[in-house]
Amino acid sequence: MLDAIHAAKVSITFETFVFRDEIGKLFCKALTSAARRGVRVHVLLDWLGSRSMPATMLSAIRDAGADVQLYHAPSWFHLGRLNNRTHRKLMIIDGQTGFTGGVDLGTNGPTTASIPRSGGSLTTKWLDP
Repeated sequence: MLDAIHAAKVSITFETFVFRDEIGKLFCKALTSAARRGVRVHVLLDWLGSRSMPATMLSAIRDAGADVQLYHAPSWFHLGRLNNRTHRKLMIIDGQTGFTGGVDLGTNGPTTASIPRSGGSLTTKWLDP
């Protein structure tokens, strides 16, 4: 995925739930570099899944010109929907190459949502060029 970010020429759309620690920093650095190269970078992170991430990690991407959004921050008038989260994990490079899967980006290992429901394994990868 990092190689694809480095090779992007036109656009990157990136969405994930958990985004933190050293793995998150690697992605932030790569996405920041892409935005500085003139690649249109769009990042959607779940507020809950990325809440432990230092604000400076996201501000660097924003300062480089990327569109960074946090999905569904809690508010007093939406407490009943607090668990309405986005668990999607996807990245689309230049509208041509897509990555999708269930493993979050962090060194704490797979979450319950990351465990395959049938058949596959956690090492199975799917790249659809």
